Amino acid sequence: MRREEKHILASAIPGLIWVLLMWLVKGAEYYWDVSLAGWGMYPRSIEGLWGIITMPWLHADVKHLFSNSLPLWVLTTFIIYFYPKVALPVMAYLYLTVGIWTWCLGREAYHIGASGLVYAYASFLFFSGLFRKQRHEMAVALVVSLFYGGMVWGILPLWQSMSWEGHLAGLLAGIMYAWYYRKINLPPKPKRLPDPPSDLIYMEGEYLTMDQILEAERAWQEKHNPVPPAPVSRSLLLFRQGTFSSGGHWQYNYKSASAGEHKQKSST
Repeated sequence: MRREEKHILASAIPGLIWVLLMWLVKGAEYYWDVSLAGWGMYPRSIEGLWGIITMPWLHADVKHLFSNSLPLWVLTTFIIYFYPKVALPVMAYLYLTVGIWTWCLGREAYHIGASGLVYAYASFLFFSGLFRKQRHEMAVALVVSLFYGGMVWGILPLWQSMSWEGHLAGLLAGIMYAWYYRKINLPPKPKRLPDPPSDLIYMEGEYLTMDQILEAERAWQEKHNPVPPAPVSRSLLLFRQGTFSSGGHWQYNYKSASAGEHKQKSST
């Protein structure tokens, strides 16, 4: 398994375990025929403080749990994948902040469900990509938002049975922590290679001076052509093509850098 595949798998496992535990809680409610909604969030009450921790684990029914399961798993995976260094504190801060703000601002009713965290995670990914100018993160959050079914309407007080306060708290908390962590895990900027000195010529994978090029050409001529060659001007850039003619002669070309003229010679 390649390194990237291991990273994706490691990012997906925590969210999957979380979702499975939420289903286990709902299964226990059905098995013992009880409702744990009374352990949810009840704003501005001492007994409702437990809801800061328990609210995301409790759901009204299977449909409610199912609507939160896949978005929560996907968003958790993306946060761990894109922000491995700060994923744990980000998710913990969002978890507590959404609960505390809902406890402070929510209407007097029991608030249950993980949809507030879904809003918080989607908001964090989207605005983090916006602040950091990372398009792939914004695209991921937008896709999940559309898949979740029009998240914008969830922050408006349109339905009494929906905790729009928790959704709004999640949206604002995601924006706040996206700004706070905007400089974390930024991709490294590409390094610009320094410009080579003006008196060097790039040839065969390295920079050479004109004297080195002329010396290499003279050594090549002495090896392949015992007849002393004509003097070579320093104004010539030397390019050789190593091909043999049909008569068994070695051919090589000189190209003038200034006039562009070509000369051809042959040697045995």
